[in-house]
Amino acid sequence: MGLYKKSGVDVEKAESLVEKLKEKYPSIGGYAGVYEIDGVGLAATCDGVGTKIKLAVSAGKHRGIGIDLVAMSVNDLIAGGARPLFFLDYFACGKLREDIFSQVMEGIREATEKAGCLLLGGETAEMPGMYGGEDYDLAGFAVGKVEQPFDVKKVESGDKILGWSSSGVHSNGFSLIRDVFSDKELKEHSDMLLSPTVIYDNLINPRFELKNLAHVTGGGMERALKRLLGKKKAEIFDYDIPEIFRIIEKKGVSLEEMKKVFNCGWGMIAVAEPDNAESIARSADAEVIGRVL
Repeated sequence: MGLYKKSGVDVEKAESLVEKLKEKYPSIGGYAGVYEIDGVGLAATCDGVGTKIKLAVSAGKHRGIGIDLVAMSVNDLIAGGARPLFFLDYFACGKLREDIFSQVMEGIREATEKAGCLLLGGETAEMPGMYGGEDYDLAGFAVGKVEQPFDVKKVESGDKILGWSSSGVHSNGFSLIRDVFSDKELKEHSDMLLSPTVIYDNLINPRFELKNLAHVTGGGMERALKRLLGKKKAEIFDYDIPEIFRIIEKKGVSLEEMKKVFNCGWGMIAVAEPDNAESIARSADAEVIGRVL
């Protein structure tokens, strides 16, 4: 049994349940669901930040969590080929603390401006029977206009794989991190661990002739590559894993397992024709990190 599963997160079971759900609701799937109205595709998605919030509470740093919340949803829209239009948030807590709420909302405001979308509204709920102390939870909902549909069927052998750097762990795998790190180590590395998720706002651009795009979130690089390539396989070139992942590795998490949990340095990955890959990388601030076999 992997360390992530031992920490209480069963990714395989969650994926299995989603697959069963798809049998009843075929419209479910992809990074964002698409609804067509008058010939325009509207993409919608929702997400949260997970147990990274517990680290933010212990460190007293919440602005980045607001950025994470927006980033997790709008990056999924972008991976679905949609330009973000608007965003709504849900903030739940036991007792509303103005200082915490203000920091989170400041992060949300900053991130929606970065993503070029409107903060349209939200919901704030006080539930003392559900949350204790300074604990809170967040959910975000985003809608965008489909402008650049990507398709795994376009991917061919010999294509190049592009990668856009992450800022660190982003917002996945924190149940594992909290399990293998001591409280002292969490505090020591809190700045790196709480680094906000990057918003990849420049990738919806017809000039970048990308065949397919994947947001590296739950399931790590391994799952993202499956979503990017379908049944095809990839060769990922050697690269220096960012420091925070080396620190996690030293805590006993193998590189093989990290690839199933974390982004390992790449927040977004894409496929492009080999002749165009280098030019796209220069224009879009990316790197060629592998090839399709």
